[in-house]
Amino acid sequence: MSLPIIKTPAQRGSPWSKAEIAILRKLYGTMSNAELAKLLPGRSAAAVQRFGHHLGLAKSVKVIHLWRTKDGLAKLTELFATMPTLSSVASEIGINHNTLSRWVNTYHDIAKAAEEGRALAAARDKPKEAPKPKKLKGVKPKEPQHKCATCEWARKLVDSGRQVLCIWPTGCEREEGPCSS
Repeated sequence: MSLPIIKTPAQRGSPWSKAEIAILRKLYGTMSNAELAKLLPGRSAAAVQRFGHHLGLAKSVKVIHLWRTKDGLAKLTELFATMPTLSSVASEIGINHNTLSRWVNTYHDIAKAAEEGRALAAARDKPKEAPKPKKLKGVKPKEPQHKCATCEWARKLVDSGRQVLCIWPTGCEREEGPCSS
């Protein structure tokens, strides 16, 4: 039996056509709900899941095997990196969030894909540090200037609210002048 081709997208809430039901009955156990939704224009993965359940259809164990392949795990890693919640990832791949949670807790490779995806998301969302200033070759840095408050003259300036910076590398040159700290 060949599968019918559906050209007109279904309207939200419209009854399922015989062609849509035939496709669903034939492929429900072998494909993810998201993949089925692509074959059924106008139907979401969630709608496929609900109507499949209404028809009494069940997913075979094969669906898990689709996601445990190299390509499937790469796609899961990408989804976990771009989607904020387990539920959103589950919805995207067309399974219940409880099923995905069980897979993450049961299968090491799927747990690793989830962990790697979340690490990628965390690295992407981490604020970047400001770039360090470039060092110029052959240019010596200036000696640091310090606030000075060791002599009487400097204390009066500091107390009055003005900032005093030392420019002499050694102590006061006169009793009331600025000095280094």
